[in-house]
Amino acid sequence: MDKFFVQIKNVSGTRVTLLESSKLVLHSMKIENKINLIRKEKSELITNLREDIKEISFLLTRLKEHLPHSELLEEAKKEKEKETKKPSKKKTTAKKTPAKPKEVPKKPKKEFDASDDNDISAALASIEKKLNQIN
Repeated sequence: MDKFFVQIKNVSGTRVTLLESSKLVLHSMKIENKINLIRKEKSELITNLREDIKEISFLLTRLKEHLPHSELLEEAKKEKEKETKKPSKKKTTAKKTPAKPKEVPKKPKKEFDASDDNDISAALASIEKKLNQIN
């Protein structure tokens, strides 16, 4: 295979632009790492919240079981049931219901560590050092 030589006229300018673009990529990676850590923390908090809600619901049902039974409560429940069973006298037109978003299957995500952030910072520092040497 033939070898070709391509001359780069502005070597230092090309190197600077290449290093600056690498610097931007590393900044983006650092931001993505932070976002993924926040997402992970958010999902953990949501699972904790769901567990707390289940526990509160369970305790509420136990509390209702231990409270004295009242006829007024039963009458109120019956009235609510009658209201919900009554068909409305208005003509039922096609009501627009908001479309439910499709559930997107979750992709397995890579785990990010703090060491990734340190590696990115180290690479960023070396690029900045090279940029300072060129300028």
